[in-house]
Amino acid sequence: MLSSTLLRVCGDACLRIDRASDEKAREPVTVSAPSCEICGGSNNRRAAIECLRMLRRRRIQRVVIVGGTANLRQELDRLIAADDLEIRWVDGTRASHSSKDALGNKRWAQLVVIWGPTPLRHAVSDLYTEEPLPHLRIITVPRRGIEALCAEIVRCFT
Repeated sequence: MLSSTLLRVCGDACLRIDRASDEKAREPVTVSAPSCEICGGSNNRRAAIECLRMLRRRRIQRVVIVGGTANLRQELDRLIAADDLEIRWVDGTRASHSSKDALGNKRWAQLVVIWGPTPLRHAVSDLYTEEPLPHLRIITVPRRGIEALCAEIVRCFT
């Protein structure tokens, strides 16, 4: 069967993702983005795959993401669905999020991501950036979008 020897990829980024896996390398064949086996034409999917692999390499299994809309949260949960990764979402618009809530999340998490340009009150994000815990890595994402969030996580760990 051709699919066992050929890999349909749209470019170098998807080829790098494939080569980073433990599976046997197949001969790459350049195709249009929608036909790519890795991303299927989705920049978000490609970025999410790279992000998940980076988190696994760093053995990060518990992530708190502060901010984001309901639609972004659902999409990212779908793209990064993995048994070895737990994501806790903090609604950045809720005034009821307390310092006690934030402290519990910071103690649990290995990584906190502040998604800055999404709907996010400073009173909520400050709970995570003030008085950081020694074990905790905190990343601030300066751009909107799932691709930007995933790319910033990868950038901060490379």
